[in-house]
Amino acid sequence: MYDLWSLFGLRESPFFQDTLAPGSPSPTELFVGRKAESDRILLHVASSPSSRQVLHGPPGIGKTTLAQHAKGLLWKENYIVRWRSIAVVAGQGAPALLVDILASVHEAVLAARPAFSKEEPMEAARGLVRSFRQTSGGGGISVFGSGAQASTQTQYIRPVEAGVLQEAWRLLLDIVGLVCGKHEADGVVVHLNNLENLTSSDSMEAAARTFRDLRDLFLVPNLHWLVVGTSDETLGILGSYPQVRSVFLPSHPPLAPLSTDDFLGLLHARYEFLVEKKSREIVLPVEDEAAAAVYSLFRGDLRGALRTLEQGCLSLAGLTEGEPVRPLRFEEILATLRPVYEAEMLADLSATMIGRMREIAEAHGEGVTQGDLREAWDVTPQRVSQVVGQLEQRGYLRQLDVEGRAKVYSLTGTGRIALGLTGSGG
Repeated sequence: MYDLWSLFGLRESPFFQDTLAPGSPSPTELFVGRKAESDRILLHVASSPSSRQVLHGPPGIGKTTLAQHAKGLLWKENYIVRWRSIAVVAGQGAPALLVDILASVHEAVLAARPAFSKEEPMEAARGLVRSFRQTSGGGGISVFGSGAQASTQTQYIRPVEAGVLQEAWRLLLDIVGLVCGKHEADGVVVHLNNLENLTSSDSMEAAARTFRDLRDLFLVPNLHWLVVGTSDETLGILGSYPQVRSVFLPSHPPLAPLSTDDFLGLLHARYEFLVEKKSREIVLPVEDEAAAAVYSLFRGDLRGALRTLEQGCLSLAGLTEGEPVRPLRFEEILATLRPVYEAEMLADLSATMIGRMREIAEAHGEGVTQGDLREAWDVTPQRVSQVVGQLEQRGYLRQLDVEGRAKVYSLTGTGRIALGLTGSGG
């Protein structure tokens, strides 16, 4: 048995999708590109006692990675950060989210300033978080309203929500005041993530109400907010109520995909970081031209491109046995993965759905709206919405970030490879 990556002189796969964080196997030093976006985030924080920034764009293009990189830069500038983000989940009410925020700030302050552990607001925060989570049923806090069923499937009576809000709010203010009032830090950064997971109208409306209920918290001095998610869901939630919209919007423009040069720079930074022996020359797992062509197929979807490059390398392992180790070519990756992706597509979708996919690609290569599809297919809006939803859910269609009110969709790289619509990668 052998390790594929060691053949290339690497400790492990360079195509990982782990979140970057200092001291982790995927450190923030591996971040490449987006200098203008990073500078803009830091400028907003430095120019205001309390800032609110929304990082939004299509899925898979590196929004969370940019937030992690920005937090790393802010940490060096004497801001307190927590490397793990706070996930905003469906059904989460204001008390639950506020307790999550309190727990996150407590953890960040404790890691940065351990001497504050015995301060009264820090001890009280630990007690409140522990009590709330135990009362909420086995640590599950993603509940909304009273009398709901907990993750342990037992009924509980939630503490008075107004009391939880008031106490958590007080402790949060005290902790931030403690750490910033003693000039131990210039501010505390709070990172709310995963707003793209709130796709149903009910969960988006519940999240919008939660943000409305916590609106004044977002204005607290020395708290700086990074809110990350896909454009439609994130801007929809933050724009639902005027009092929230006026605090968060307008925001930064949608995050654009990395350029091809930056994508290749990202790969080379990983190669250098993962080199097994400094004295040994690295053999690239894939040709730069092949990596660029795969990235082009995925239209800026970093996750999809990295996954495909890794699958291509693993699928071709052993097929060139006896030959000198060399970078893989684009044609080799496609020839190996197309049958795999095609078989998955045939198992996932009916012949009719596959035909719809091909029509989308051939007639609307640069993007299509549901209105375009209704006209082309002569079917009801409900049927178009159903088809689009199924293709999105299975990873064959993705929403593009295009200006305008109508959503624009395009086939994913996986879908293009499965259908053989790869051309030369463009």
